[in-house]
Amino acid sequence: AVSRDGRRLYVADYAKPGVFVFDFQTQQVRLLGSDAVAFAAPFGVALDDQDNVYVVDSGRKAIDVFSPADAPIRTITHERLERPTGLAIDAPRHRLYVADSATSASPTRTVKVFDLEGRLLSVVGEGEGPRLLSPTYVAVDAEGRLYVTDTLGAQIHVFDAEGRYVKTVGERGDAFGMFDKPKGVALDRYGNLYVADSA
Repeated sequence: AVSRDGRRLYVADYAKPGVFVFDFQTQQVRLLGSDAVAFAAPFGVALDDQDNVYVVDSGRKAIDVFSPADAPIRTITHERLERPTGLAIDAPRHRLYVADSATSASPTRTVKVFDLEGRLLSVVGEGEGPRLLSPTYVAVDAEGRLYVTDTLGAQIHVFDAEGRYVKTVGERGDAFGMFDKPKGVALDRYGNLYVADSA
């Protein structure tokens, strides 16, 4: 994730485990929250419109929130989180989307929707639309549409701001527009969709 002024890059390193902060202004690299929080398995990173940093810790089933100065603000967790991985913030709607790929024994794999204070508002992927096999990463466009990477399903599923299914992008294969194991997903300011396919 990148700060609004473009001066800081935040990178979650699952193997370290830690979150690196690359400060382009000072040319320094540091670890986020290393004194306050011991990350077990950091995955996704996102920033809100105040540049507060949200980090998904899959190992602790939690989202840690830090100020732009690296001070811990709060930890968000919920009994329904099983194995959270990716997250995205819809700042205008004050929402935090958390992809929960769960476990192989879980009957459902969904995206949990929280407000930015950590209250669970709803769950995407339990109702209409395709069954999510492995939601791993998420992104939100300017209209509040949610893009969910379904890694094992080899597709991107799109939901509107109210969580209703809109469409599916791609299918399994190796031709243009097809996926094998899609993971990271992002949108540019023109609405173009970018997907990292790990396979």
